Amino acid sequence: MKNSTIVWLIIGFGLTGCGTISDQAPDVMVRQAIQRNITRDNQFNFKGQLQFRLEENHNQLTIQSRTNKTSAIDGLESNNLSSVKQRQSRTNDSRNNNLKKNQNDNNIITAHAVEDEDKDLDDSYNLAITKFIDSISKNSSLHFTGAVDIPRGKVELNPELRYEAPNIYSSVKIPMQLDLRNKLWIIDIAAFKPQVNLFLSKLKSSKVSDNTYLSGNISSKFYDKYYAKQLVQALPKAIDIGLSNLGKNNFVRLTMDKQGHQVGASYRIRLISNEKQNRLFFNAVMQSIGEQILQAELANNTDSEVSDNSLKEKFAELHKIIELASKGFTEESQKNGFKIDMNTDFYLDGKGRLLAIKQIDSFFSKRLNDLVVNKKLDATLWMQFEYTSNPKFILKPTSDNTLHLNSLRDLIRD
Repeated sequence: MKNSTIVWLIIGFGLTGCGTISDQAPDVMVRQAIQRNITRDNQFNFKGQLQFRLEENHNQLTIQSRTNKTSAIDGLESNNLSSVKQRQSRTNDSRNNNLKKNQNDNNIITAHAVEDEDKDLDDSYNLAITKFIDSISKNSSLHFTGAVDIPRGKVELNPELRYEAPNIYSSVKIPMQLDLRNKLWIIDIAAFKPQVNLFLSKLKSSKVSDNTYLSGNISSKFYDKYYAKQLVQALPKAIDIGLSNLGKNNFVRLTMDKQGHQVGASYRIRLISNEKQNRLFFNAVMQSIGEQILQAELANNTDSEVSDNSLKEKFAELHKIIELASKGFTEESQKNGFKIDMNTDFYLDGKGRLLAIKQIDSFFSKRLNDLVVNKKLDATLWMQFEYTSNPKFILKPTSDNTLHLNSLRDLIRD
């Protein structure tokens, strides 16, 4: 444990250097800042918010398809009417034929009128859906705070979902914490305490209503089966490989904005990526994780008879998950026209430490376009970091305020 910590510290110092980083390329600055955040400056509190917005998406394909459809209908109507007139001129001596042709003409016009009415109803419904989703997204936001203490193996996230509109305000918080050293997860159930107590009232236990937190064990089988420890160790290198595959031209140094000044940043670098590049990054990260876990197993295994294939079989399920994740991401993109265009701004201090992240993701898909025509969904994330050797954790579980899941099971069985 001590040796691995020293190795990570050496890597961290080697990446970040000793002085200014102003002469470094933008992609190098970002990659080093992320590595430093994971391996060296990995004790911090953070806060931020996430918001969704419907924005205009000038989808010419949809507009053109509607125009073509209208033109086709107009052309069909014009041709039909012309045909009717020609037939009428040739059969003026037959009253019965004239009546029949007039009836056909009326049927065509009636059919087009019904189609236009249905189109108007569809447009009205889509407009109502668009306004509804737009209202919900504008009035909703996800605020969060949290803490990370990698050396002590603790991570905490405190999400708060808010809805603010005229004459209404609602908010719900669900703080949660992972204690990796003790293999525990903890959730603050205070927001749902009345409902939980109502459910547990049949157990006739006064102790139940006094508990604020619910906790449970993270199974050792989960750690071993999915190589959780090795996965975490492989993540820094995997992310760096993924970023390197995006290319240097995707990173651009920008002038400082108001938010950057507020957090005391010296550099602002934007990473621009499209759907194809996002898939490249994701697949590179997943493949690197799999390769690193395999190499770690080979290095740690002293049995000369153990082959590469036998080790692959040993954690075949993990590799299957990695392959399915990569394949599923690509297939979903191709099948449903799902795309994500991303602009991510990294705010760094004078020594290359990551101070904040601002990310705007634009989501496109056929399903979304069918629901809200000519709109795209934008997600804006803001997150800033406060580094400290003693991060503040909100959840402070004890034996008196925490109900363990095993105890709850025993109460239910009794």
